[in-house]
Amino acid sequence: MENDSADSIAHDLIYKYSIAGFKYLRVDINLDSAEYYIKKAIDLQLRTTDYKIDDRVVDNYLYLSSFYRTVYNNVEALRYINEAEKILYEYDPNHKNFGRLYHNKGNIFKSMGDVYRTKEYYEYALAFLTKYNFQNDPDFAYVFSNYIDLLLELGEYDLAEEKLTSININRLSIDPIVEFRIITTNATSYAQLGRYKLAEDYFQQAKRKMQFDPDIITYQRDILNFYYDIIDFYRDNENFELAIEECENAYLFIESLGRHSAKSTIIFHADITLRYAYILAHQGNTARALRLINQAIESLSDFIYTLSDGDQNEFERRELATPLPDLYILKSRILLEEYKQSSEYDKLIDSYNSYKKATQTLTHLRFSMSNENSKIYETSQVLEVYNEAIMVANALHEKTNDQEYLEQSFEFAETSKSFALYSEIKEIEAMEFSDLPENIRQKENRF
Repeated sequence: MENDSADSIAHDLIYKYSIAGFKYLRVDINLDSAEYYIKKAIDLQLRTTDYKIDDRVVDNYLYLSSFYRTVYNNVEALRYINEAEKILYEYDPNHKNFGRLYHNKGNIFKSMGDVYRTKEYYEYALAFLTKYNFQNDPDFAYVFSNYIDLLLELGEYDLAEEKLTSININRLSIDPIVEFRIITTNATSYAQLGRYKLAEDYFQQAKRKMQFDPDIITYQRDILNFYYDIIDFYRDNENFELAIEECENAYLFIESLGRHSAKSTIIFHADITLRYAYILAHQGNTARALRLINQAIESLSDFIYTLSDGDQNEFERRELATPLPDLYILKSRILLEEYKQSSEYDKLIDSYNSYKKATQTLTHLRFSMSNENSKIYETSQVLEVYNEAIMVANALHEKTNDQEYLEQSFEFAETSKSFALYSEIKEIEAMEFSDLPENIRQKENRF
């Protein structure tokens, strides 16, 4: 009886730890707590004698893998997803979680910059979900969207359009949220293909579904992604009036979220402000753009600093700080443009100080936490920011002959080199846990 009682308590704890880990990973965005609770759940699952090693264990391994991918530790991400794959093969080789597993594995290779292996695993995921009629699974819409984005990134436009037309949502029995995700994928994809009228039709179709289907509104992240996409669509096509209108709609949606979404809304608000400020700056209203950026930086910084109990190092590593580099970079670029137009020395100084903040924050976050919505975490884009910072520091040195600016320029240059080297090292480490042939791994190490 005592063993039965102990096992029952262990089962309850496993459930609580699993729910807590998922919540911290997906809802409350507290990655330290997510890692702690997911590992506790897995440890108990493996140690409890009467606990069946099944898809529940696989779920936790997948969550843990997602956590490590989020913090750019692709070595651990691949290790845990490979563990999940072994367990799932033994438990049920046709389980629908293989769709999610292949998709997540593709995402890991994507974060490593290996786009061709990413494509391979996305295709595995789509083929598996289609073969076993799992199109109604939410992961089908996610992998379909990411696959189309990748084809567009690779310039395979004909194949992308072929795949888009191959999905007829009217013939599929799918949940409203899956349908909504596929519609928004069509909208963003046709926008990239230059089919602007068709793209706008899909955006409006998605908007109608969002307005008239109450189930969709409960998916906060999907709604915010819709707003990000439609704002970017109108902005990129210089329809600034509609872009601003959607910014205002997004703000209203964010304000409607409950108190349990407090952490998420900080990021959402900053992401919309980033877009709003970009549009205002493009329209020449740089004063208001800078005011909005400064407000967003201040509110986000205060909130994170409070969560970090005043610990500056903890603050800099906080995953919630991820919109900060984007805000600082936009601020730096606006100030630099104002300096070019006015030759006001203070503008150049302000731009320099903002670039310093941007690179400091970016370095800490890139080596610890990340945000998938951020536009600047690709290595080439980060190096571009460092090059801009070097240019500003050199301009100040030429104006003042102050050695401080020359030294800072050198520091920017060295940090950018170490950043690029760090990215390469992490990719090589991750290959150790991939299924690349040994001779290829050795060749990459030599390079």
